[in-house]
Amino acid sequence: MLKLAERMVTSSCTGVRASTAHSWTSVSGNDSKDVRVMMKRSSDDPGRPSGIILSASTSVWLPHPHKRVFDYLRNENSRNKSSDSNNNTNMLLLQECRTDPTGSFLIFAPVDNTSMNMVLAGGDPDNVPILPSGFSLFPDGDSRSLLTVAFQILVGSVPTATLPPASVMTVNSVVSATVEKMKALITENV
Repeated sequence: MLKLAERMVTSSCTGVRASTAHSWTSVSGNDSKDVRVMMKRSSDDPGRPSGIILSASTSVWLPHPHKRVFDYLRNENSRNKSSDSNNNTNMLLLQECRTDPTGSFLIFAPVDNTSMNMVLAGGDPDNVPILPSGFSLFPDGDSRSLLTVAFQILVGSVPTATLPPASVMTVNSVVSATVEKMKALITENV
C-alpha cells in the first residue's frame, strides 16, 4: 500500500510540473490565463489508464495561515463540500498527506476495489492505474498561504485520438469552479 501511495505522489508531482524527463505537452487553445493545462498520451503504462490524460492546475493566494488551511483541507468532510464527487461504491480513495513548516501537500486518487484488494493481498501496486489529484500549500508569512490545486483527468480512452477541444474548456471550467468553491468555503470556515 505504501508503494502505491508513493507512486501516486510522484505521479501527481510530475503531472503539475513540465520537464524534459516527462512527456507532458502544453495544450494549445487553452484560453484561461489562470489554469495551466497539459496533455499526455498514455499507452503501455500499467500505472496509468490508457488514453489521453489532461493535467490541469492553478494557484491562488489565500488570506489565511497555512496550518489552518491545511487542517481544513485534510478533513474529509470539509473536502467533500468543495467537490462534486459522486459516491461510487466500487471505488476507494487513496490519500497521502504531509506537512511541515515549509509547506504541505494532500494527494488523492480513486482506486477500484478489485485493484485495492489485489494490492492488499500482496499484488504488484505498479499495475494499478491511478490518476492523482490534490493540493499543495505554502505559507506566506504568518497570515497568508499559496494554494495550488491540480487534477489529472482521463478525457479519452484511445491514446492516438485527437484531443476533443471541448475537453480543455470543460477541464478549465471544472478547475476554476472547484477553486472558487474552495476559496469560499475556506473563507467561511477557517
